[in-house]
Amino acid sequence: PLRAAVAVAESTTRTRALERARCFLLARVSSRVMRRDGRAMPSKAMVVLIVVLCSPLGARASVFARRQGAGDAGDAARAVVLKDGTAPVSIYVDGPMRVIEASSAAPSGVAVKGHSRMGLSRVFDEVSVTVIDRGGFMSANCALYHAWQVPVFNTTTNVTNIEWKYAKMPTERERDKTVAGISNAPSSTVRTVIGPYEKGYLITPRCRARTNSIKYAVRATSAFQQKLVARLVIGVALLVIAPTVASSVPCFYTVAMTLSTFALALIVLHRFSRAIPGGRMVKRTTAVGGLVTYYLVPSEHWNKVMDMYISASMKPIKLVVRLIQQRYTNVSLESVLAEDPWALY
Repeated sequence: PLRAAVAVAESTTRTRALERARCFLLARVSSRVMRRDGRAMPSKAMVVLIVVLCSPLGARASVFARRQGAGDAGDAARAVVLKDGTAPVSIYVDGPMRVIEASSAAPSGVAVKGHSRMGLSRVFDEVSVTVIDRGGFMSANCALYHAWQVPVFNTTTNVTNIEWKYAKMPTERERDKTVAGISNAPSSTVRTVIGPYEKGYLITPRCRARTNSIKYAVRATSAFQQKLVARLVIGVALLVIAPTVASSVPCFYTVAMTLSTFALALIVLHRFSRAIPGGRMVKRTTAVGGLVTYYLVPSEHWNKVMDMYISASMKPIKLVVRLIQQRYTNVSLESVLAEDPWALY
C-alpha cells in the first residue's frame, strides 16, 4: 500500500508540473502569434492569460477534456488502493464484463458504479453483481465482502488514520450452470444484489485457502423488480387504512388482548427460568448440555433426557408445595388465599 501511495503521489506531482509547463507554453505561443500579426501583447493581458491557463479551473477543464475518451484509464488513475495493495476494477451497470486475475492472498476487487441519481425511472431497479469462476475462485473458498474506509482518531498520537472495514455480503451460489455468451462449459457463479444508485461500491473477495492464482469474471446488470412496486403499494395501502382500523373497536380489543397475553407469557417464562435450579452458570451449563445432547444423543433417547431434566427442574417446586401442605394441613387453599393472597408466593 505504501508503494502504491508513493506512486500515486509521484504521478500527481508529475501531472501538476506538466500542467504548469503547458500553461506557460500556451501563453508564450499566444504572445508570439500576436507579435507576428504586428501587435504586441500588453503585460496585463499576458498576466491574465497566464492566470487563467494556470488556474485550477483551467487545469480541471483540460484534464476533463483529455479524460473524455480515456474510459477505464481515467477510472484506474482515480481508483482507491485496497488493503491488499491492489486497485479495484471499475464495473459499470449494464456494461461489459471484466475478467480479473489475482492471487488468493491479494484477490483485488471491483468498484460497481450504478445509475445516476437523476434517473428516477431506476427507483424500482435492482443491480445484480455476478461473479463467475474462471479458475481457482471456488477451490480457494472465496466469499464476497463489502469494503469501505472509516477514519479512526488515535487519542494517543492525535492522528486520524484511515482503516478498512469489511462486511460479508449475502450471496446466492449457482453451480454447474452454463452462462450464455461466456462459455459452453459449466461454470460456478456467485450472485449478490446492491442498490441501483451506488457509486464506487467496493466488492472484494476474501479467500480461506491459499492458492497461487485465481481468475474470475464480474458483471453488473440492472433489472426492474415488481416486488419493490408491490411493497410500495402495500405500504401506501396500510398507511391509508391505518386510521380507520385503529379507531375500530374490534381492532382495539384484539391488540389489547394480544399484548396482555404476550406480557403474561413473558412473566410465566421469567418465573419458570427462576424456578430452574442453579444460578447463571448452572443454567448456561444446562443450555450447553442441551445443545450437545441435540447433536450427540440419538433421537430415540431424547425423551429420557427430557424426562430427567424436567424431573430435576420440578424438584424445587415440589419441595415448596410439600412445605405449604405441611404448614396448612387442616386449612383449605381457598381460605388461605382469602386471608393472605401472597401466602403462596
